[in-house]
Amino acid sequence: MRAIHYAIERQQIEEQLRQQALRQRLLGKMIEHIRSSIDPASILQNTVAEVRQFLQTDRVLIYRCQDWVSQLDGEEQKGAIVAGDGLPEGYIENQNISAALAVSCFVLVESQSVQAIADVSTAPLAGSCKELLADCEIAAVISVPIWQSGDWETAKETQEAPVWEGEKNQDAAENYIWQQASGKPQAQGKNLPDSIAENDNSLWGMLTAYNCSGVREWQQWEIDFLQQLANQVAIAIEQSQLYRKLAIANQKLQQLATTDGLTGIANRRQFDRVLSLEWRRLAREELPLSLIMFDIDFFKLYNEFYGHLGGDDCLRQVAGAMARGTNRAGDLTARYGGEEFALVLPNTSAQGANVVARKICDGIASLKLPHARSSIGPYVTLSCGIATAIPSAQESPNTLIRSADSALYQAKTEGKNRICHASSNSESSPIFM
Repeated sequence: MRAIHYAIERQQIEEQLRQQALRQRLLGKMIEHIRSSIDPASILQNTVAEVRQFLQTDRVLIYRCQDWVSQLDGEEQKGAIVAGDGLPEGYIENQNISAALAVSCFVLVESQSVQAIADVSTAPLAGSCKELLADCEIAAVISVPIWQSGDWETAKETQEAPVWEGEKNQDAAENYIWQQASGKPQAQGKNLPDSIAENDNSLWGMLTAYNCSGVREWQQWEIDFLQQLANQVAIAIEQSQLYRKLAIANQKLQQLATTDGLTGIANRRQFDRVLSLEWRRLAREELPLSLIMFDIDFFKLYNEFYGHLGGDDCLRQVAGAMARGTNRAGDLTARYGGEEFALVLPNTSAQGANVVARKICDGIASLKLPHARSSIGPYVTLSCGIATAIPSAQESPNTLIRSADSALYQAKTEGKNRICHASSNSESSPIFM
């Protein structure tokens, strides 16, 4: 008899070990899937789908708590369901459910632990909360916090303000607070909990599983499994946020490297790069490329009379008028140097370039920028040089720059405030404004 009992016990232990090994392998695969992606939406959605399948439960969701720190900084991040599997139609949009989930986050912060309810009908919950869960046909629920690092002391010192002040459905949320057997947790509208201030971790959100088919006594291995998974999700979220911040930083650096700091349009470096790219592209396609060079007339005298600050303001207004004068995404307005500007017009004929140049000059004229030192009029004017060519792989885009610059020089020597075109035989035909 003892031998039979021993054999049964050994068989049970072996089965437990086998199940544990199986769970570890599955958990390892799920963690590998999480780590293999930097897309947070994909990570979260795959996680809820795999958790639902692994636990054989009815519904799984990930709720993103309201971002308290960002709210204190003036950029409020509302709480929301960010991923779900098995959720009924309209579940995510249900404001009452969102309010209840928001308060559940608050309870997780207060308790600093997993919230597992085996039987909703007998759990010490507020009556309205039980009604909501019953309406959603939820019999058992488990919620695991997803923590992230954060400086809550700094946040608290920044502004002693209500955590969720201004959020809609506040009264409804208070009715859904998950009460503990020892007493009620704090309601919405209170200051940041001491547990947050004392902890360097902040609650990003929670991973929640619902059982609808019946009550469920959540096993310790299920709790451990969800906690491990929640930790990996937290790491993946932080990594994706770092990648996002890095991408934004790189984008800003790229902007700084290609933008003129004074006028906000493209700088000379970006002009050279785009012109070279368009030259090679249009050489393959055998299409025309036009370049317009602009120069503000008597700008040195303008600076002497109005001062450098006045000159800077003039440059900004002229640059803005030029940028507004181009409508196509492929066109590039750039500051070429000093008071000179350039406009790259891919797939544009000489006639088309002339239309654009006139439009820009008309825009400058409409600004009526006073120029007391101009000898040709009371307002700021432009001289323009236009060159058009079908690029060739055997030639350099510098040939187009030289042609446009030559046309600009002719416009200035012939009296300024005019448009000149560079022809193929290096002669210019001025068009008076």
